[in-house]
Parts: sequence; C-alpha cells; structure tokens
Amino acid sequence: MLKFFLRLVLVALLIMGIFIIPITMKRHSSADFALGQVTGLSVYMNSTLSTLTWSEITNADGYEVFLTSNSGEKHFFDVSTNVLVLSSDLGNNFKVRAYKYVGEKKMFGEYSSPFQT
Repeated sequence: MLKFFLRLVLVALLIMGIFIIPITMKRHSSADFALGQVTGLSVYMNSTLSTLTWSEITNADGYEVFLTSNSGEKHFFDVSTNVLVLSSDLGNNFKVRAYKYVGEKKMFGEYSSPFQT
C-alpha cells in the first residue's frame, strides 16, 4: 500500500511539474527588451584624435559604432560605454546603436541618425 501511495504522489508531482510550472513561467518577447534609438551624437576633434560621444541608453549592455572612413572603408567598434576615442584620420561619418544581451543573444536598438564631421 505504501508503494502505491508513493507512486501516486510521484505521478501527482510529475503532473504538477508538467502542467503548472510552464503556466506560471513568464514568457518574454523582444518588445520586453526594446532599446531606444541612440541620440545626442557629438564629436570633439584635435589634430590626432576624435572623441565620439552620445547619450546613454538605460539598460544597454553596450554599443555598436559603425564608422565609414574618408576612403569608403567600413569599421565596426563594440564598446561598453558611450565614448569612443579614435585616430582623427580614421573616418568622418558614423552612427551608433545600443544592444542588450537576452540570454546569449544580442538584441539591438535602432541606429542613430548618421553623424558627419
């Protein structure tokens, strides 16, 4: 009788685990992790360095900076802050977007409007 009761409890726990746990788990959509568009781009330049800055995005894990050089070469930079210092001769047209990790996947916000120096 005890074995029957233990089996009954085990089956009940399995059923609860299969049917109750998935119902109570919150499912997230990509909208839950949406990041705004980066704004406030500015550049400070001297003869050797360009310092790019932009407004911080709340909850962003980092930023992807897309830069087009004067010769048409394209460069991507992955940074964790809202500042990037580069050689002044590297490029003159850039845009930035924020990203956030959701598990192991990077979720991106919209690119900023292009900024040209």
